[in-house]
Amino acid sequence: MYKEIDLNVFPPERKEKLEKIFRYLYFEVLFYRSDLWRHSQRVLWLLEEIIPVAQKYISFDAEKARTLALVHDDAEMVTGDVQAIVKLRMTPEELEALGKQEEEAVKKLVENYPKQVNGYSYEELLMHAARKDCIEAQLVSYVDKLDAYCESLHEVYAGNIALLRSVTFYANALPLFPYKFP
Repeated sequence: MYKEIDLNVFPPERKEKLEKIFRYLYFEVLFYRSDLWRHSQRVLWLLEEIIPVAQKYISFDAEKARTLALVHDDAEMVTGDVQAIVKLRMTPEELEALGKQEEEAVKKLVENYPKQVNGYSYEELLMHAARKDCIEAQLVSYVDKLDAYCESLHEVYAGNIALLRSVTFYANALPLFPYKFP
């Protein structure tokens, strides 16, 4: 249904870097530990499933959202993965400092990577991902959390009860999105 997004505009090192950044590092044991490359692919697939429903209620650029899904965590190639549970415990000052780190990471990335991805400015996509300042970034953020919830559930159903806290966190966070991004 959707056309494939050409990521060949990036050098192969991008994929390799994303594959080396593992999710849920604060959990020592994970049966199905994922990396940022696989995660971004899943975010795209989940997004594509909800696009038809979302388009009934809100107006947005589906191609921009799809492209954003594939690059939304690129800044973590520079900053590393900061988990939601860690962000939850940060002070407003720490969150602001993290935001500045993400924006600095974007500047570094755009020096080495293409200016355009699928017809969109790479820099603008990354800034939207960091700031969540457009409906497409907010939708991708929702699906990002949905994927994290699914990862957590997968672990728990496999018998790893260490991720029960993560399941609870996302079960509580997902319903708040309409209030966070009205």
